[in-house]
Amino acid sequence: MESLSEANSQFFLDLFKNLSEANRGDVFFSPFSISPALAMVYLGARGDTAAQMEQVSMHEGCIQCWYKSIYNSLKCCNFSSKFSFDSTSTIHLANHLFGEKTLLFGKDYLDETRKLYHAELESVDFITSSESARQNINSWVEKQTEGKIVNLLSEGAIDPVTRLLLVSAIYFKGDWQKKFRMDKTKEEQFRLNKKDTKNVMMMYKSAQFNYALLPDVNAQIIELPYAGEDFSMFVLLPKDIENESTGLEKVRIHYALIHWTSKENLHYTKMNLYLPRFKMEETYNLKIYLSIMGMTDVFNTSICDLSGISSAEGLYVSEVIHKAFVDANEEGTVAAVATGLIMKPTPHVFPKVFKADHPFAFFIRHKTSNSIPFSGTVVVPQVFKADHPFIFFIRHNKSNSILYSARVCSP
Repeated sequence: MESLSEANSQFFLDLFKNLSEANRGDVFFSPFSISPALAMVYLGARGDTAAQMEQVSMHEGCIQCWYKSIYNSLKCCNFSSKFSFDSTSTIHLANHLFGEKTLLFGKDYLDETRKLYHAELESVDFITSSESARQNINSWVEKQTEGKIVNLLSEGAIDPVTRLLLVSAIYFKGDWQKKFRMDKTKEEQFRLNKKDTKNVMMMYKSAQFNYALLPDVNAQIIELPYAGEDFSMFVLLPKDIENESTGLEKVRIHYALIHWTSKENLHYTKMNLYLPRFKMEETYNLKIYLSIMGMTDVFNTSICDLSGISSAEGLYVSEVIHKAFVDANEEGTVAAVATGLIMKPTPHVFPKVFKADHPFAFFIRHKTSNSIPFSGTVVVPQVFKADHPFIFFIRHNKSNSILYSARVCSP
């Protein structure tokens, strides 16, 4: 499991790095949504196309094993169902195939996607009714994400030459184990950089949290568990802003991530925690980022080999659309993501402060698998006072799987 988690983390970190470098503001995405979509393509990839996908995903020879272990740890017996870990935490995973009704798809491929990902094939008319097909696909995504992801596919994203669309959607809702009190939330300044600020609603909680200083990267990290403790949000906050940058540029989220969030590294500490409310919705075409990482053949119509999907000539991936939504407030977090691939304890001391009043990163982790379903950065929302840009991720704790990740620049 550990090697699989490390491979997942490396893929997530590489993609996070590319997204952050190309987008100077807020970033939010879900490795948990991207991975199944890519894996469904890999099932039908052959030759160099498959080899590149293995290399980029860091799962050489066992690209399906990680996903199987993660979903088992999530107690998933049916991907299109909701999985409630307790009365307040729910994660909903759903995969689906939309294929041109006149195209013949391989029986083995459809059997495998159904068995591994519970992804059924729905026949649609891309050739003569592409706009109707687009609306149908968007409606499916909206339903799977509880109405949080609307219009995954914009007008023109589907056309008469589209042959197959693979969609993976994930919805997460979790209440904090230690909720913030509404009456403690007040308007404060969030430092965008050394000279610019923005007014935000800053939440406050005094309690004990798992916490660590990260002197190697001049930052600090805190764990905010959700009720039931299956999932946690980790907030990574630079110690301060030194110039007109956000402060996140010097904090490279590298392969020490698993160590940073380990029980051995974190200490149960009395904290005064300040964290801004934040809500964001981001859309990316991941084609350019995956190409930079080395996945090129699958997007090239002349050399892409997806013969395991269909014997039809010229089948390739034309776009990888990823749309993500997150809302963090006093009660907890709601996050939803959809990805579409178009073919075509410490000694007692006074409380420390963690104040996220400047850019930060965040991640949501799944405890069992140690994977990260969601991740992002907040650039435009010591004390742990997150009054400047930060990074967070939401993790399933038992598996160490990252569900979501984000960079928060402007909450």
